[in-house]
Amino acid sequence: SVDTARTAVGKATRVAQVVPEAAPFVASLWAALTATERERYQNWVSQNQAARPGFRRHAPPGRVACSRFAYAASWFLALLDSKMFPLRRLVQAEAHREPQLGPGHLEFDASPWGGGAVYFLAGKPVSWMKAVWDPEIYNRFQATPGDPAFQTLWEFFTLLLACELWAPRHAALACCVKGDNTGALQDALRLKGRGSLNHIAREFAWRRAAYAWELDFVHLPSELNVRADALSRLHAPLESRKE
Repeated sequence: SVDTARTAVGKATRVAQVVPEAAPFVASLWAALTATERERYQNWVSQNQAARPGFRRHAPPGRVACSRFAYAASWFLALLDSKMFPLRRLVQAEAHREPQLGPGHLEFDASPWGGGAVYFLAGKPVSWMKAVWDPEIYNRFQATPGDPAFQTLWEFFTLLLACELWAPRHAALACCVKGDNTGALQDALRLKGRGSLNHIAREFAWRRAAYAWELDFVHLPSELNVRADALSRLHAPLESRKE
């Protein structure tokens, strides 16, 4: 029922205050609930709404479509099961010691055509990666090739790929993640985002919890992020590449 859905989403919101990795999944639950409330309002405004072309009722009156909540709800079931995510007491009487930063850090950057990242040890680049946005990826994110409006999405996606590649190797120590896009860094820190950004946030949150990542996010000025920027533009049109 709608009342049960509201109660469940409210409780999930309180869980996210204790388990930060739950935040993007809570956002998905709220989106599902908001869509249901919007349909209820439209139906109340016009009792003939169901007869209009293109209208589709997803559930009977007073009920919600469970499929809308299923993806995010499955994460909460895994959390409550505590097999994949053992719950720990984080509030203790003794002072919490911040994890020591390891000797390495990663730098990332993205363009509308691809992403790039470099891993450093003791200040020297030792490994690199590049990604190309192909038609399948553009369709997945409903993005337009070459459109700068999707810049933060590409940056956040590249950040996820770079952490997937290098962060698990340093789970015992904090890994420093540097980038020049403040939006992507903020989304990774808050584990939130709108639309496709929230999809990436869910994947990032899932991995951060499963791999016990300890990450420190640092803004790197664009003029210093030259290596990752060059990698992200390897497949850009010639006129769009930087000298």
